[in-house]
Amino acid sequence: MPITKSAKKSAKRALVLRQRNFDFKLRMKMAIKKFRKAIEKGEAVTQDQVSTIYKYIDKCVKVGVLKKKN
Repeated sequence: MPITKSAKKSAKRALVLRQRNFDFKLRMKMAIKKFRKAIEKGEAVTQDQVSTIYKYIDKCVKVGVLKKKN
């Protein structure tokens, strides 16, 4: 358990950031999974689906969830 005030604040902040990172990753993974399932079924892939995936990936990179070169 953290003892000092700054350590308590840091621990609390780490939990908040962990949840935020998890949410960003989950949205990105679900969009990619949905896209791959559509391809496997042989459905037509729209430009809107592709742009949605890129949007989620770019957002993850912007906030620091993923590294820039991934």
